[in-house]
Amino acid sequence: MIPETELAREDQSAPPLRERIEEIVKHRLGAPAAGLLLSPAPQLPVGVLTVGPAQAAVSTARFRVYPGVGWERCARLGVLAAASGAAATGLPLQCLAVSLSVPPSTTEKNLTDFWRRVHREATKLGVGVAANTTVVDPFGSLPDAGVCTALAMGEGFPFVTAGTALPGDLLVMTRSAGIEAAALIALVCEQDIAENLGEGFAEDAAQMYRSLSTMMECGAARRAGIGPQCVTAMHNAGAAGVLRGIQTMARASGLGFEFDRGQMLLTDEVDAILTHAEIDPLVTASQGVLLLTCRPSAESRLRYELDQTGVGCAVFGRVSDEFEGVRALNEGRALDVDGLTDRRLPHILAGALREQQ
Repeated sequence: MIPETELAREDQSAPPLRERIEEIVKHRLGAPAAGLLLSPAPQLPVGVLTVGPAQAAVSTARFRVYPGVGWERCARLGVLAAASGAAATGLPLQCLAVSLSVPPSTTEKNLTDFWRRVHREATKLGVGVAANTTVVDPFGSLPDAGVCTALAMGEGFPFVTAGTALPGDLLVMTRSAGIEAAALIALVCEQDIAENLGEGFAEDAAQMYRSLSTMMECGAARRAGIGPQCVTAMHNAGAAGVLRGIQTMARASGLGFEFDRGQMLLTDEVDAILTHAEIDPLVTASQGVLLLTCRPSAESRLRYELDQTGVGCAVFGRVSDEFEGVRALNEGRALDVDGLTDRRLPHILAGALREQQ
């Protein structure tokens, strides 16, 4: 069975700490950074700023080693998550930084596998690791193993942020809502998926983690055109999910984002896993999903470039200056999304860790 833990019965009378993070962090970010173009936020792990005549984007992502995921996949997912965040500005990647803190139980093979994969992924991206710290922490424990940071920078390059959408834009998404959650469950709960959804299905689903990157989509957006005439804003949905990603873009732009859940991309494979796990794809982890806004006149150009990469996309909303925030619909009818969150996936992953111990 998909594992459960005592966390599933946590006290619901008070908001969990994860729902208080933004309030705790937002006024405690140090001195204002000169030239900051996109203010940092707990669910916006990319900052954009001017550095002399150039613009730079800095993005962070965690390395998390879950049962069934392993050290190599952990390295790949962390590197690509950080790189995708920086690349979603349209600026060229320059380098990575890695901070790794592993528990004493880590073997030499674990560490070698991890760094071999970091090297391979960085080489594919055409960048190097400019700084790193790798330590054995006597008090460390998995799944958290460290952080990857990516830097993108360029002078004279058109760039966008999560907050540069324009009124009248179309809201576009790629791949499938909930794809990260489904990919993790397929690896962590492989036997359960095989027993309930079929061995062939489980084997295919175990490869879904390969899709948890938006680097190809960012390249397609650059080819279509970055700026006020085509792709006006980009943001990785990431671990926070599609709904939180849309809310982040609305808040950063000061505009209204209206979307229709019925038009949201959701593949059959992801839908089957998340239905089995009783997880809402709208609010669960979705690294691999790129949220974009584009001018209506540029939709066909953007679709063409995304089609060339083999990545599916869908227009599922619009941007307006007639209201602020987010309005949700489901097949044209108003949908209440206030307070929606995913408590299920953390319980499943925590349960898998407990079973391994």
